Amino acid sequence: MGKIDTPWSENRVLITLLGAILLIKVCLFSWAKACFDFSANPEQTWLSIWDRWDAYWYQLIAVNGYVIESITPEMQAFASHFPPFYPFLIRIFSSLLFISARDAGFLISFTLLIANSYLIYWLVIKDFQNRQMAVLAVLFFNLYPVSYFTNSVYTESLYTFLTLLAFCLIRQQHFVLPGILGACAILTRYIGVNILTAYLFIIWQHRDKLNYKYWFLLVLPPFGLVIELLINIYFFGSPFFVVREHKNNPASIQTPSFPPIPLKEAFSSLPTLFGNLLNGVWDDYFMMTLGWSAIFTVFALTIILIGFYKKLPQDYSVYALSYVLFFSSFTWTISAPRFTLPLFPIFITLAMIKNRFIASLIMILFFILQLYFARIFVNASWAF
Repeated sequence: MGKIDTPWSENRVLITLLGAILLIKVCLFSWAKACFDFSANPEQTWLSIWDRWDAYWYQLIAVNGYVIESITPEMQAFASHFPPFYPFLIRIFSSLLFISARDAGFLISFTLLIANSYLIYWLVIKDFQNRQMAVLAVLFFNLYPVSYFTNSVYTESLYTFLTLLAFCLIRQQHFVLPGILGACAILTRYIGVNILTAYLFIIWQHRDKLNYKYWFLLVLPPFGLVIELLINIYFFGSPFFVVREHKNNPASIQTPSFPPIPLKEAFSSLPTLFGNLLNGVWDDYFMMTLGWSAIFTVFALTIILIGFYKKLPQDYSVYALSYVLFFSSFTWTISAPRFTLPLFPIFITLAMIKNRFIASLIMILFFILQLYFARIFVNASWAF
């Protein structure tokens, strides 16, 4: 691949890359609009059809907080599944810009998608001094089959941004703000506690030249967990209410398993998946719950291991591996494909592919799958 010296200036590369990202989004929105039956749902718009599933809860919490009088006690308990930072930002932007919670959520998701694309580009340039590889990593990220969640009021854009920005700042020897970002990641998604694994590894990497600033990486993130536990106590009566609610609610996704066994559900789903494929059976329910989850989990794990072999920066690989092992240790992880989107190391690893035909083929496959899943999602069926 070409090094940093290219005929194009940095600004021209970035502007062209922004144009490519916008083109992907225009294609996706146009496709979704074409796939939706507006005659049967005249109240819907090209944007509102992306307001599905978890998006409802983030908006509801943004407007009402965790005390929501208009819903049943069971639904009230279900609200504990959604940490407060994203709804908090939605409320702030909604108030400042005088727009609805839904529009604020869309704005946050889309703006941070652009920011995430730039941060991936910046990290690759910083670590590899390879502009072509940086462009490919950004394209892989935007074409990835579940990137359509950045079109909706979901935490994918925010959580990815917090993680990427933390790694960028650590690359510049800043440690206080990454510690705060780690706390915000935990307050965005419970899986954010995983970032402590990467921080511990970074401290171990620099054990010969440690100073007090490194310890902010370990001291600050737990404050996010403490705040989350206090919210559970104040609104739901128990610090670990959300864990109990997960166990008691049959419809709950990503239920903790005891003892936690990483990858158990993914690998145990593979025989059924292969058996169905060999027998020419396509079971939509199985695929949209466990089938695709197994595929995305195993795919992410495979690319992460390739990244280890390809000498990807070790802190990236440790972060990515611990992240996959964490979410795959739960049961009924029907959102596993969506959980793989913040795994930016897999896009950097894919960008190392030197064969342009293979890289292009993967991108085309990614986008076809994204169109397939987006059609399902906007029509209000489960798509992770």
